[in-house]
Amino acid sequence: MLGSILVLLLSVLGAQGLLKGKSAYERRGVSLLDATTFRKVVPRDDISVLLLVWNEAVKGDYGADSVVEDYYVFAERAEYEGYSDNVLFTQLVVNNWPNRNLSIEIDSTLEEYYYPRIYYFKPGDGTPIPYPQFHSINTIALNRFLSTATTFYLGVPGTNKDMYMLARSFIASETVEAMQSIIIETKEKVKALTEVHGTGFLTYGNYYVKTMEKVIASGISHVKKELSRLEDLVSDATKKISVEKRNELQTRVNILHNFMTLEGLGLAPDSEMTPRRAVKPVGLDLDAITAKGMEL
Repeated sequence: MLGSILVLLLSVLGAQGLLKGKSAYERRGVSLLDATTFRKVVPRDDISVLLLVWNEAVKGDYGADSVVEDYYVFAERAEYEGYSDNVLFTQLVVNNWPNRNLSIEIDSTLEEYYYPRIYYFKPGDGTPIPYPQFHSINTIALNRFLSTATTFYLGVPGTNKDMYMLARSFIASETVEAMQSIIIETKEKVKALTEVHGTGFLTYGNYYVKTMEKVIASGISHVKKELSRLEDLVSDATKKISVEKRNELQTRVNILHNFMTLEGLGLAPDSEMTPRRAVKPVGLDLDAITAKGMEL
């Protein structure tokens, strides 16, 4: 009897635990868009949208599949472990001509570039900000990208949600007076969190305060300069630095990323993305092509 029930369940559920009849590309925490639904979602006035665009023609390629899977993992973690109420994670699979046309409207380079790409849309803005094309795509990298773009938090060593929010408020402040007020609030928060987490938190908390004070004294450029300096130290295997010290430096890097903005990283809506449309060749059997995993 039990065996019969298991067989029945397996016949109803797909390979990814999906209900039979649903798209094989649906994943928990990621909304599957197409040429029709995309325009109903982007732009959204109330939330940001992170979009993965990938071409079914490259399915089976290890590199492309890894990027897609890493995005799925990140989105699921963000939805269920992080602070992501103001972000919608989405994907567009290029597996038909309407979706292909839409992908090229989003980014004209996708007419010839089939490798997965990621785009960020600010609330109320339909102009995409592309994730740096040749940067690694993994949970840490996506976390840093998204947390610089909006108030998104998924913890990494040395960081804390309350401290992250104070850092974002500090960077968004328009006057020195406002910044100084946040420094006072941050010092109070460090004291309170140290009582909760122990004296070990004091080092991390004080580095937030120190960074804020440096920004007031030297300008926002301090964050990028210090970030570049520390990342060089951490990544340079020839430097005689102890494991403990290297971990400490990495923690500082994690904290500094809380203060970064897309503008500070040199990322902005790509004004050179000129909307265009692909032309469907006469007599092309799209269904046969996508079924064989061939290029469109």
